[in-house]
Amino acid sequence: MKIGIFSDIHADARSLNKALKLLERKGVDRLICCGDLVDGVSEGDAACQRVKALEIPVVMGNHDLAYSTPRANAIADVLRPWRNTVTRRPDDLSDDSIAYLASLPHSLELEYEGVKLILAHANTWDYVSYVFASASSISKIHKLRAITAPDVRAVILGHTHRPMDVQYEGLRILNPGSVEGNRHEASRSCAVLTLPSLEYEVFEIDRDTPLTPASFDFDNF
Repeated sequence: MKIGIFSDIHADARSLNKALKLLERKGVDRLICCGDLVDGVSEGDAACQRVKALEIPVVMGNHDLAYSTPRANAIADVLRPWRNTVTRRPDDLSDDSIAYLASLPHSLELEYEGVKLILAHANTWDYVSYVFASASSISKIHKLRAITAPDVRAVILGHTHRPMDVQYEGLRILNPGSVEGNRHEASRSCAVLTLPSLEYEVFEIDRDTPLTPASFDFDNF
C-alpha cells in the first residue's frame, strides 16, 4: 500500500492541487495531511474545502488553531506579528472552513497493512516545538520515543517545512516537507510511504523529481 503524505499548505491551493496530482501519478492508495492548511498568500478557503471534500485524515497545525474561531480569523494579523516580514493577507475563510479547522484533532493514530502510525503537526505534545533531523532535537526525539507506544512504527510530522527521515530505537520519524515551500531551499514537496516495508520517498512538486530528506540516526548519537 502507498500512502501519500503532504503538509503545510498555507493557503496555496494551486500547489496543493499539483501535489495531489503528483501523488495520484505515484499510485497512492490513501492520503494523509500533517496540518497548516491556512494562513498564506493565496486561497485558504479553497485549500480547506479541497482537503475536506476528499475526506483526508488531517491534524490541526498551529496556523489552523489560530484561524479556528471566527474571532481569531478576524484578528489574524494581530495574532501573528511575523506578518511584517512576510507579505500575507487574511484568508477570508467561510464559516464552514472555520468550523472544519476547529474540528481537527491534535494527533491521529492510524493503521494500514498492520502498520501503526501516528500523525501530528509539530509533535505529539504541542503545536509549536520543532523536531529536526539534527542533534539539536535530541531531547525532543527522546521525548517522542518515550511517549509513543512501542508498537507504533512511525510518527509523521510537518511544521518545519523540511523533508525528514530519522530513526531512534525502532521508531521512524518522517516529514514530507511543505506544499507551500521549504523555508531553507527553493522546493515544494510531498512524500510517499510504502507499507508494510516503510519505504519512504520525497518528491519535489513543481518538477516531479525525487528529493533526499534530511536524515539522522539517533541510535548512533
